[in-house]
Amino acid sequence: MNIRQLEYFVKVYESGSFFKAADSLFISQQALSRALATLEQELNAQLFYRNHKGVIPTPLGQELYVSCQPALREMRTLEKHMNEFVRQNYGCLKIGLGAGCRYFISKTMWKDFFKDYPLISYDVEEYTYRQSIELLNNKELDILIISDYTPGKEYYQYELKTQERVLLLPKEHPALQEEYAELQDLKEESFVLSINDLAYHDFTVFCKNNHCLPKEILRVSDTLYMYETCSRDRCAGITIKGYFTDVFLPKFPDLDIMPFEHNLFPYTITLVARKNHPNLALIMSLSAYLKEYLSDKS
Repeated sequence: MNIRQLEYFVKVYESGSFFKAADSLFISQQALSRALATLEQELNAQLFYRNHKGVIPTPLGQELYVSCQPALREMRTLEKHMNEFVRQNYGCLKIGLGAGCRYFISKTMWKDFFKDYPLISYDVEEYTYRQSIELLNNKELDILIISDYTPGKEYYQYELKTQERVLLLPKEHPALQEEYAELQDLKEESFVLSINDLAYHDFTVFCKNNHCLPKEILRVSDTLYMYETCSRDRCAGITIKGYFTDVFLPKFPDLDIMPFEHNLFPYTITLVARKNHPNLALIMSLSAYLKEYLSDKS
């Protein structure tokens, strides 16, 4: 007696027909009949009475149906557990970078984490901000690392790092004499911004609500070009303290930064994944690992 025989038997018992049972099991009626005949031979007794309307269980069949339920339940539990184990420990994770890419280009960083998961392969690729969100929503990404984004309730989100967005100004600008930047004092300025759509939306909404909309806003796709434009045209910009200032300010000594009195436009990098992802436990471990990795990065 084996599990497959019992599953076949239960299907015949519940459907009352070899034809219906075979159809639902996607096997031939002959194969089903042979399996049940073998089971009856092993028990040395008949399990069903056959008639022109179908089958009726014998007393032995009734007893077997009741008695085999715990074994079948345990088997289903085992199958579910093993399937989850396989999904969690085998396969490939597709990781998209929509923000903070400079932090995550280190191959060593990824290898150090995944060395503990030798059966999991991974692929890390950079995408544009909008494209990365579309790929996540289309389930073409398992993990998305992104900033300024709040996903739906069906997603797991973990904060990896938060930094300040600060005002970028020519060094001769009078506002730099103050301790903090006030956007209300800059409403006649021309701004050059290299920020994603959501951050741009937050910036313009804040300015409209506080009656300090800049005279002109030019959006550019490249941060280096933003610094070049601010330097050349002596206009204002918004940049990320540490993440970009450490790289670009030494190249543009005629520019300087000043903080806002309150962190008005924080640059928060998060990891996002579906809550029902079969590898969510691994993804949560990866989140904690990345947060620790970023803790000493400027």
